[in-house]
Amino acid sequence: MTPERFDAILAQQLADAEKRARAHFVVDTSRGLELAREQVAEIIATMRDPQLRPASGRTPS
Repeated sequence: MTPERFDAILAQQLADAEKRARAHFVVDTSRGLELAREQVAEIIATMRDPQLRPASGRTPS
């Protein structure tokens, strides 16, 4: 991997804010593994139960 190739790859990536805006779910890993696991469990429960899904199809991050 050359610095030039790395810069080219980075230039093609979306900004974090754009990724979050497009995501259906966002897991906050900055607060530790246990809280991230809880968030993932909630996401899985939401995906399994259509009644828990928001009308828009998106869930707050």
